[in-house]
Amino acid sequence: MAREGLESAETADGGVKPENGAAEDVQEGRSSPSDEEEALPAELEGLYPPEGPIHGPVDAGFAERVMTLQAKHDLEGKGDAMLKGTLEETSKLRLRKGEAGSEASPADSGSLYELARSSPFIDLQHPIDAYELAKMVFLAPLFLCRAFILLVLVVSAYLSVIVMLHVLPAGAHGLYPGRDALAQLFIHRCCPILLFLSGFYHIPIKGAENIQKAKQARSIVIFNHLSYVDPAALLCLMPLSGIAKAGVARIPFIGPLGVALRWLFVERRGSSDRSNPHTIKGDPIDAIRARRADHSAPLLVMAPEATTKAQQCLLKFRRGAFTSGCPVTPVLIRYRFRHFNPAWGICRSTALHVYRLLVQPVNHVSLEVLPPYFPDEQETKDWTLFASNVRVQMARALQAPMVEQGIAEERRLLKAGVTTDLAGSRVIFRRKVAEQAMSPRKRD
Repeated sequence: MAREGLESAETADGGVKPENGAAEDVQEGRSSPSDEEEALPAELEGLYPPEGPIHGPVDAGFAERVMTLQAKHDLEGKGDAMLKGTLEETSKLRLRKGEAGSEASPADSGSLYELARSSPFIDLQHPIDAYELAKMVFLAPLFLCRAFILLVLVVSAYLSVIVMLHVLPAGAHGLYPGRDALAQLFIHRCCPILLFLSGFYHIPIKGAENIQKAKQARSIVIFNHLSYVDPAALLCLMPLSGIAKAGVARIPFIGPLGVALRWLFVERRGSSDRSNPHTIKGDPIDAIRARRADHSAPLLVMAPEATTKAQQCLLKFRRGAFTSGCPVTPVLIRYRFRHFNPAWGICRSTALHVYRLLVQPVNHVSLEVLPPYFPDEQETKDWTLFASNVRVQMARALQAPMVEQGIAEERRLLKAGVTTDLAGSRVIFRRKVAEQAMSPRKRD
C-alpha cells in the first residue's frame, strides 16, 4: 500500500522518491507544495497542537543527541560552515523573494541550519559503509530474486482483488458484505507473505488481546509512522480501512485496494472530487462516526503524525483522528536494526533505500497494541488535550521522545533543498531545488 493510501489519509487527518532531486521527491509523495493546494476539509486537515512542550517527556535531549551523532560526520568544521553558509544564503534569498511579493515570507528566513542539525527526518548514523557496500554488491542476486517474487505476488493479488470487485455482485449502495470480507481477508493474508519475502520472517505482536478490544470498541487505530513498510505490517493484525483523497480511488493500483478495504474517500476543497462516485457525502467527521457504527466495515486507521521520519520519536499530532471523539487504539511499531535503518525520512534516493532493505538477509519489525483509549468529556470537547494525552501514553510505551517538529518542518527542509548524500553520511544542500521551490507556483 503506497504512501498515497494511508498517508494521504493522514494528510486528511491529518506512500517513493527518485534520485533526481528533492523537487521530484516532493512530487512523489513526501510533503509537497501541492499538498497545500489540494487541502482537505478543515475538519480533517486541521492545525497542529499548540507550540511548546505538552505534558510528559519532551524533546529536550533529542536535538542534542542528534547533533552529537551528526557531529561525527561532515556536519562540523569546514563542511559544517559550508552548509551553514548555503542555508543562510537561502534564507536571505527567501526574504528577498518575500519582499518581491512571492509566496515566501520573512518567517522562512529562520535558521534552517539548526533545523537540519536537529531534524528527526535525517539519519546520518547508518550510512553506506564498507560493510553495507559489500552487502549491496554480493547480495544483489538476493535482491533480484526477492524483487521478482514480490512483483509476481503483488500483481497476482491485485488482479485477484479486481476480479472479486467486478465479478462478485454488489448489494445495496454498492456494498456486498461477503465480497468485501473476502477481499479484505485476502489482503490481510497476503501482507505477511509480502513481509516474509522482504526479509521480515517473524513479526512479534505484543498485546494481541487488545485487537479484540479495539474491534469491540470500534475504535480508530493510530500508529507511529516510520516507514513505507508500516501499512503492510499493520494489515498483518487485521483488515484496516484508511482515509484518502477521493482522487486516490482512480489510481490504477491503489484505488481498487482502497475500495476493497472500504476506505473513506473525502473531497478536497476546490477540486472536482464531488463528481467521483467514491466520494463520501456530507461532513467527513460524521462519516467517521458513522463508520464506527458500521460493524461490517474494517476499523479505520490513521497516522496522526501525517508523515514518516528517520528517528524513533513522536512528531506533532494532527487532529483528524481525534476531532470525532471516537476512542483510539494506539499501535506501536518498532524496527530493530544495526546497519540499515528501515525508517524512511529525508534521503537522497528512495529507490536506493528500498534496495538496501531488500538486500538485508534479515529485517526485524515488531508491533505492540495498546488498550483502547476512551476520551473523557473534556477530551471529547478539546481535541488538542485528547491528542496530547494519547501522544504522552504512546511516547512512554515507546520510551521515545516527543519532538516539537512535524510535517511543516519537513516541508521547509525539502523546499530548502536539504537532503543527504547517496551514502547517507552527511547533509547536503541543493541550490537548484531551493530556487525552484521558492519560485512562484504555476496554477491551472
